[in-house]
Amino acid sequence: MQLSQYNAVGDVDRACEKVMATLLEQLKAQYDYIIIDCGQKHELLTVNALAASDYCIIPVQAHFLASEGIPDVLELVKSVREKFNPG
Repeated sequence: MQLSQYNAVGDVDRACEKVMATLLEQLKAQYDYIIIDCGQKHELLTVNALAASDYCIIPVQAHFLASEGIPDVLELVKSVREKFNPG
């Protein structure tokens, strides 16, 4: 399955969402910060990044139309928080 074909809104009860968290757990002691840059789409990479993260920064252009997608991104963050990363 390609990452671009994955849609996190649907089947979210699979172990593949925690792969990045498992791998990064081994590196936490070596780094002060680990920055994961990914898109805002509902893709496996984004879900993995959110599931492995302590914090989330959502950059948005200062334009009205750019802010239209914020509710969708916040819904994804909320969903991942509830299912994979309550911390």
